[in-house]
Amino acid sequence: MNRLCDGIKQRLYANKKRLLYCLAVTFLFGLAAHAYMYCQDAFSHDSLNEFNGQQYIHWKTQLGRFLVPVYRLFTRGDLTLPWLIGLISLFWTSLAVFVTTKIFDVRSKMLAALIAGFFVTNVTVTATTATYIIDLDANMLALLLAVLSVYLWQRYKWGHLLGAVLAFAVFALYQSYISVTITLILIILILQLLNHADFKSVFIKGLRAILMLAIAGAAYYTAYKGVLYLSNLDAVNTYNSLEKMLSLEFVKLILDTARTYLFTVKYILFAPSSLPAFATAAISTLCILTAGVIILAKIFRKEIGIKEKLLTLLLIALLPMGMNISKILANGMSHDLMHFAVWLVYLFVLLVLYNANTLIPKENTIISRIGKYGKQLCTLLMCIMLLGNIVLANQVYVKKDLEQDATLAYFTRVIDRMDTTEGYNRTETPVVFIGQPDYLSDNMEGFEAPGALIGANYHYVLGAAQPDYYDSYFAYKLHYKILVADNFEDFLEKQAVLDMPVFPQQGSVQIIDGTLVVKLGHPIE
Repeated sequence: MNRLCDGIKQRLYANKKRLLYCLAVTFLFGLAAHAYMYCQDAFSHDSLNEFNGQQYIHWKTQLGRFLVPVYRLFTRGDLTLPWLIGLISLFWTSLAVFVTTKIFDVRSKMLAALIAGFFVTNVTVTATTATYIIDLDANMLALLLAVLSVYLWQRYKWGHLLGAVLAFAVFALYQSYISVTITLILIILILQLLNHADFKSVFIKGLRAILMLAIAGAAYYTAYKGVLYLSNLDAVNTYNSLEKMLSLEFVKLILDTARTYLFTVKYILFAPSSLPAFATAAISTLCILTAGVIILAKIFRKEIGIKEKLLTLLLIALLPMGMNISKILANGMSHDLMHFAVWLVYLFVLLVLYNANTLIPKENTIISRIGKYGKQLCTLLMCIMLLGNIVLANQVYVKKDLEQDATLAYFTRVIDRMDTTEGYNRTETPVVFIGQPDYLSDNMEGFEAPGALIGANYHYVLGAAQPDYYDSYFAYKLHYKILVADNFEDFLEKQAVLDMPVFPQQGSVQIIDGTLVVKLGHPIE
């Protein structure tokens, strides 16, 4: 154990400057983008139920994320603390950036800074921070472990076995981040082929990667079933659960795979940004095409064999699927929180551009010039893209803040109307909420881009407004515990409810069949 600790200390000391630099640039980008949300609460829809830890453990376990409660137990406890979560998440992300620079032997400070920028300001991180900050640090730990599993697989002969342990932990924290492991493996194998690795060595390395993921997957599934059994819990069958993944149909799997390719291309080209849509599309297209020209020029050079050429093209073709494997496994359903690996496309592009001089000899003047000037131009364009990401994040947080205040004011008025309704007793009378209010920032000028993100396009903080959301919102946000009935569907077709006006009109809050009915809006069909 002492030898292991001494070895770790020596490695950290030898890489002290690189590590500190990665910490500095990650925190710089991260605080510029997300400090707004670190300094306030951001509890909405699902996180309303989870931030206090009461319903959290069972739900996460049933979803297959059984290590998340364990992680929280040893880090920050039950209560969600945005500032602490923000700092912890930036620390995990900094380490992920550092390990990534080690994997690809990144020597350029500009390249390391750009990697940090895309790791910490992408849409996935912004959407998580805005709507599920409760899970942000655990997700970033999953990112770090995903990167570390690849590092072990790449660096050591038997590293895939140790990597399988870390990949297992990735599954048990947030399954979607295994796509980071898959994507990084594909990028490494592609770059090795472009740097004259032979077919056999790359093929064997790929088999080890598959074995690593297979061991991790099998161990995870076994552990998941064991945890459910010991906890006396049932698995849930939602779009983002393990049970849904295990019920895939072959034909639908093929269709979802095809749709995933189209979705990934569209998602990359038209990702939400504070920049105009044509600008993000143009920047992404130009950067990807520039890297593509260099890759194709290298593939078709004589020093690369036919088998190596075909394998390179195959691995490149697999990249969109690896980046978005969650969408395929979730029966074609996914959201922004599940797409972190998609943004690794910029890591791949940057690695190609910053290594263009070694991939293409200087005597090939046209391609070498494309590499030289393309690197400079794309670096500038990606800096602009990162600025757009930072501005977008703050736009989203301003919108969430406005919605928090407006929702609080709205339900304060609702409480007043409830309390003045004859016959209502908040400790005895069940309450049913019908419909959702049609207001807030959806149609406010300037919030068009944030509206595209998960959670930010809801009408108000409660989102889908399920009974347990109301229960949590009233109890924890308003400190006004009420008896929220879960049989609201029984009231949707009642003529008395259909005839009720919408809040705040008189008659929008009534007692019907012993239940207080609050009609916030017309039911969504």
